Amino acid sequence: MPGWLRHIDLNSIHRNNPSSENLSIYPYKAKNDAPYSIAEHTLRAAIHIPRSFSHKQDKKIPVLLVPGTAVPAVIVFYFNFGKLSRALPESELVAYALNYVSALTSSKIAVISWSQSALDIQWALKYWPSTRNVVSDFIAISPDFHGIILKWLACLLLDKLACTPSIWQQGWDANFIQVLRSKGGDSAYVPTTTIYSSFDKVVRPLSGENASARLLDHKGAGVSNNQLQTICANMTAGGLYTHEGVLYNPLAWALTVDALRHDGPGNITRIDTQKVCEPVLPPYLELADMLGG
Repeated sequence: MPGWLRHIDLNSIHRNNPSSENLSIYPYKAKNDAPYSIAEHTLRAAIHIPRSFSHKQDKKIPVLLVPGTAVPAVIVFYFNFGKLSRALPESELVAYALNYVSALTSSKIAVISWSQSALDIQWALKYWPSTRNVVSDFIAISPDFHGIILKWLACLLLDKLACTPSIWQQGWDANFIQVLRSKGGDSAYVPTTTIYSSFDKVVRPLSGENASARLLDHKGAGVSNNQLQTICANMTAGGLYTHEGVLYNPLAWALTVDALRHDGPGNITRIDTQKVCEPVLPPYLELADMLGG
């Protein structure tokens, strides 16, 4: 049995999490937050908090993991760092989860995305301004902030059954992308670290100044845009890492850890790239983790 199937219960959307009655986050935390269209008990039940989580004891920063299009969280993150409808309901889940976990732990939290979920997070940060005050770091793995040019190819790669509204909304010319990027949405609201590969076959383009993964920093929140092949040029970690491959790339891990340990986004100058770019996998990961076994 594949390893992720042994832990499929982690994807449950019917969890009995602590009440938010005294947290003052619903129906809004701040009056300029967008209204929710989803009932609070549904939003709260979709959050998985591990039993081993003990912020009050160790004071470690909480990290929210948000999966990408068509892939449940356990498949994306269980073997490395730790759905299908329109993107807007997903953004509501993200906005609520950010404020809920922060209020529950009385601390700021970090959020790590993969693929399309970066759009969900950026949308939540834009239209629920209260979330900006509780996020210490936004780390985006293989994001598509500019949308994707070849959405028809993405549909082909993901199979017709997976080519749902959330895929079409990622087109560079989609209304969702245009609205998100308008009025400052193409710039970071919180310290943001983007990590991407030029060998990504889903998100295109991913090289140069027009890379879809790049985010601007007009607001001065702090942004670092990191292309694996540029930083680890002619080294193992700068090799053929695909859309999902960035999740188990050693440089991606190093940048993520650096961002979590320091104020502001991940900074390549604090990383020994000669050492980090040498192996295929980061420390603590094995081949079975890469294969999801």
